[in-house]
Amino acid sequence: EWSAAQLDFYADNEKAFPVRHLGGTNYSRLGGASLTDANYLTDLIEAARLLFDYAGPQRRQHWFDHLFKPEVELLNMSMQQIHNIGTWQRSAQAQVALLYGDAAIWDHVINGKYGLREQLRRGVTSDYIWYEQSLSYNS
Repeated sequence: EWSAAQLDFYADNEKAFPVRHLGGTNYSRLGGASLTDANYLTDLIEAARLLFDYAGPQRRQHWFDHLFKPEVELLNMSMQQIHNIGTWQRSAQAQVALLYGDAAIWDHVINGKYGLREQLRRGVTSDYIWYEQSLSYNS
């Protein structure tokens, strides 16, 4: 119940957290940067997955409507380019789509202009290294 209550807290208070525009296409609400929001979203959606049956349909829908969908929409404003952070963000959004069976979110984060297909098609070089040339991404 404690973990479910944490998701309730974030869902109940998501709109109270100010959206921070950190320049360019970097928007965050839960963390200090859009990458942090994506990382938090990954943790929160994993908690929701573990609690999905326990929570019941109404509580799960509350989390989606008031936490997960707003975070997906916020990340849609961020890092709309081929970039490792954009890949993190689309991956976090895809987890929401998978858990909730949301075809529209899934289609956007997989097939969108900066979706995962394009991130991988344009971001991975012919040597199978991420174009930003950070070898730690490839280990």
